[in-house]
Amino acid sequence: MAVYSTADISVNFAAITQQAITLQDIAELHKIELAANPYPWPVSAFTSSFSALYYNFKLTLEQQIVGYVFCKIVADQAELFNICVNPYFQGKGYGKQLLQQLINDLSAKKITELWLEVRASNHIAIGLYESFGFACADIRPNYYTNAQGAEDAHIMCLYLL
Repeated sequence: MAVYSTADISVNFAAITQQAITLQDIAELHKIELAANPYPWPVSAFTSSFSALYYNFKLTLEQQIVGYVFCKIVADQAELFNICVNPYFQGKGYGKQLLQQLINDLSAKKITELWLEVRASNHIAIGLYESFGFACADIRPNYYTNAQGAEDAHIMCLYLL
């Protein structure tokens, strides 16, 4: 994995490419997940997220994975399971680009609702989701483990069509 300092990165969305995630990407995705997430997915979560029901993609810049999305589609609904930006690229708008691309792609597939769960303490993610029009539909008490024991999950939904 190439090492970048955030000072070296200029935002050039035109140079970003979207590609499907393959099983060969899992080792690199897991490295990013470990660096970006205090409660990372295990490798098994990545490897079990491949079937006809999943829509997974990554954004790359010069062969480097900027971020990725794992999403499951059932009928006309989708659930965002994981969205992650490589820490070297955070704070540059790539999370917004990932989410916008997912929304565009799901809308093109005639998906009507996008659901997700997010830790109540993840204020940055909640702010991002709300900026796209997601609303909190429910709260799942003590759903996630954390250093204090447990925390709530906000269940959020965006109506696409």
